[in-house]
Amino acid sequence: MLESHSILASLLLRLLVYPLLEEYIFRANLQHWLDMRLPGWRGWKTNVVVSSLFAVAHLWAWPPLHCIAVFFPSLALGWLWQRYQKLWLCVAVHATFNAIGFALNPYLVNLLR
Repeated sequence: MLESHSILASLLLRLLVYPLLEEYIFRANLQHWLDMRLPGWRGWKTNVVVSSLFAVAHLWAWPPLHCIAVFFPSLALGWLWQRYQKLWLCVAVHATFNAIGFALNPYLVNLLR
C-alpha cells in the first residue's frame, strides 16, 4: 500500500507540480524577463541561457548526464514559450516529457508491476 501511495505522489509531482512550477519560473518569468530586458538576445540566445540554467537547476536531484539530457527538451519548451506565450502549453508538453521519462524508468516500471 505504501508503494502505491509513493508512486502516486511521485506521479503527481512529476506530472503536475514540477512542470507548473518550473515553467512558471523558467519560461513565464526568467525567459520572458530576459526577452524584455535584452531585446537583441530575444529568441534563440535567451532560450539557450534559460535552458542551460534549467539543466543546471536539475543537478540538485539528478546526475550530470540527466541534466545534459534535460537541456534539449528545454530548448523545445523555450521555443514553445517564445512562439505562443502560453504557460499552459509549456506545462502540458513538460508534463508529457516527464510522463515519458517516468514510463521509461526501469525501476518505476518494476514497481508498477
